[in-house]
Amino acid sequence: MESKLEVKIVRNVKVTVQPSTFFKGFDSVEVVQRIFGKKKLEVLQYLKVEFSVRSGYIGVSDLDGYLIISAFYLKNGNLIDVYLDIIHEQVNVNSLWMKRIFLIGVM
Repeated sequence: MESKLEVKIVRNVKVTVQPSTFFKGFDSVEVVQRIFGKKKLEVLQYLKVEFSVRSGYIGVSDLDGYLIISAFYLKNGNLIDVYLDIIHEQVNVNSLWMKRIFLIGVM
């Protein structure tokens, strides 16, 4: 299934913080390119992914804008759901960062 998505989602992870490039191929997904526009590479280079023991799914930290992903959900969730959640949360990352740039001029 992952080859049809043209991305690589490692599903068995340790609780840690990784660069967003941990997930291979998302920088080439058209919708991700549309979310971040010309700043795609800059944002994806800065963005971190925190794998957490917390229950739940995927969210965005209000403190640092990192993706927070439940390691359990990543390993056991439906692959398509995980893929779509990663995309959806990148929309939220972009919104949070654009809000910060607008309000304080800092990313």
